[in-house]
Amino acid sequence: MLSSFTRSKSRQERLWDACSYGRELTASKLIAEGANPNWRSHVVIFILCIRQTFFQYECYPIHIASQGKASILKMLLDAGCQVDSLDAHGNTAIHHAAMSGHADNVLMLLDAGAMVDPFNENNWTPLHNAAYWNHASVSKVLLSRGANPFKMNKDGRNPLHELCRSKSRDAVGLVDNLDAILDAMTNWDQNRESNREQLNGSYTPHTPENVINIRCECKNDWDFE
Repeated sequence: MLSSFTRSKSRQERLWDACSYGRELTASKLIAEGANPNWRSHVVIFILCIRQTFFQYECYPIHIASQGKASILKMLLDAGCQVDSLDAHGNTAIHHAAMSGHADNVLMLLDAGAMVDPFNENNWTPLHNAAYWNHASVSKVLLSRGANPFKMNKDGRNPLHELCRSKSRDAVGLVDNLDAILDAMTNWDQNRESNREQLNGSYTPHTPENVINIRCECKNDWDFE
């Protein structure tokens, strides 16, 4: 039975809540009743994840769903939601999925036509998010679909730099992520060189040879050697 507070909310607000809390049956029912999947919330909430808190402001159901159950995300996509809609900070659903580590949601969004390298207001791409939050599985999906490992954010840092700044203590994941990004950088430049040679043009490598020896300060109790 709905509480008086819930009854006072619009159908769109209840859909947004259902996406927030992973209520599949409620989301399905509301969509079937005609709830608008492209309704934008103007409230502030927070979602508690394992050791992480993500604040949401002025965003769409797809942004919330991309951080949770794939089944709800699929409902929204099937209902015609805008796959690359922006929240108040210029993030797309893939930014949110990458930040929260949902590789399955990232893949679903890409298959639905989402851009792989959109910038948010700070020029972070989803790959920057996957690197900083140390979600190697997400990085691999993005890179396999053509994400550019050299794109820089407003602080002049590429995803590799953000990985080196990660506060994650998952050492295995950090190495896995590092390998994926370095391999992508190498392959990216090899492809660029091959294309330039086919055009008989000059080519200057974008990645210095010593990129694999990169050292940077880590915000952990240990350091890379």
